[in-house]
Amino acid sequence: AKQKNLFKQLEEKIAELTRKKNQLELDLASPEVYGDKTKFLQTETAYKANADDLKKTNAEYEIVFEKLVELEDKA
Repeated sequence: AKQKNLFKQLEEKIAELTRKKNQLELDLASPEVYGDKTKFLQTETAYKANADDLKKTNAEYEIVFEKLVELEDKA
């Protein structure tokens, strides 16, 4: 049950990070942002941090997924 809860939390985190990534991509493409160097750099930094977080969370998700599959195979 612990693995399933973690799996669900990771799924939700990935969904949230993906929504944030999509929003940041839209922001980066917006003239209001790319026309303002400060806003652009802030948004770009947030985008990179989000991408790193998404990569780490996806890796963690895969590990938990494999453990869940192993547990279900044993059951």
